[in-house]
Amino acid sequence: MVAAFALLNMALHPRRQAIEHVVYSLYWNASMVPAVLLLVLAANLGSALASIVALSIIGIATQVFAALQERGFYGSSWLGTLLRLPVLLAGYGAGMTAISVGLIWLGAH
Repeated sequence: MVAAFALLNMALHPRRQAIEHVVYSLYWNASMVPAVLLLVLAANLGSALASIVALSIIGIATQVFAALQERGFYGSSWLGTLLRLPVLLAGYGAGMTAISVGLIWLGAH
């Protein structure tokens, strides 16, 4: 995930050095993987209402934190951050999904 996310950031911030993208990707993964784990745990709560509330709170907090992280590390404007953030979150989610499906597939064989 670190390498894939660094490549995604290289596409979104082409004027930066590759090592900066790797460092940012390490920071991102260190903060987002626990958030994803909390999302999975919240989805498995006993009550449907408790799951929806927990997913909403964690989802909003993750997006706010991701925007602050992006803005702080790259020094982006709020507009630039808001334009890049959906691409980053969708790319990260797609990467996590692909890796998860790949690991499940490998485990089945």
